[in-house]
Amino acid sequence: KDEHKFLIVLLMSQGHEGNEDFAKAITSDEFIETVIDEYILYGASVHTQQGYLASWSVHAITVPYLGVVYTNGSSPIRLLSIEGERFSAKKVAGKLRDCMETAGALLVSQRADELEKQTRRYIQEEQERALREAERIDRENAEREAREEEERREREAAEAEERRIQAEQEELERQMEEDRVARVYEQKEKCLQLLGEEPEMDKDTVALISVRMLDGSTVQRRFNKTDKIEQISHLVVSHESYNGKKDFVISTTYPVKVLPLDSTIEAEKLYPRAAVVAASQASPSKG
Repeated sequence: KDEHKFLIVLLMSQGHEGNEDFAKAITSDEFIETVIDEYILYGASVHTQQGYLASWSVHAITVPYLGVVYTNGSSPIRLLSIEGERFSAKKVAGKLRDCMETAGALLVSQRADELEKQTRRYIQEEQERALREAERIDRENAEREAREEEERREREAAEAEERRIQAEQEELERQMEEDRVARVYEQKEKCLQLLGEEPEMDKDTVALISVRMLDGSTVQRRFNKTDKIEQISHLVVSHESYNGKKDFVISTTYPVKVLPLDSTIEAEKLYPRAAVVAASQASPSKG
């Protein structure tokens, strides 16, 4: 059935007088050449269980028996029966050729049907394969889009967090700057109060001091010779160029000497006239 060939059923009975002619006929070259391409052979003795069932299936009455069966579905169709006669290779081959000429169209039709089934099966398999491939591609695209969406969300979340941290840092810096400006303003006000009014010129008690400020500008002011060097630092702080970002010291120009704040102008030999420098230091002012 699967090979789309006719089935030849050969049945014999032990000790039958026609067995010899039957055996010669079915083993002859002419018989073999006739059946080799289009037939499948099945042989058995009717004394065996399988042989008996086969004889019943093909309705064999006498033996030796040769029958041609065509199977298309569940029920076999008997196309040729040769039984109860003397067998010869020529006679058997001729009847088989006649059977093929008469019923060969059944095989052609069956083979065509099978080819059509195979074609439909192939097309269906190809369609299913294409569908699976499309589903795989859709699934991979969906997974890729999901990953990209997750990455985008993570990236946006990270950027938002970075902006939040930057905004907090900027706000902190702004507040710190406002605090610093406020502290500097308080320092300036306090130093202006401590500095007091500039004394009138008196050659016996007043010194004229030239102070180079932190921005390089120069300011001259009169001080009492008994004033401490700290008063000069008060002048520097109260000047508009002071921003409170760096500490500074008061020193002479040449030779360079840092003046102690608790010393007096007279003690540091700045009376009656002198020039000093407000020199910045690296560390920020503590206010």
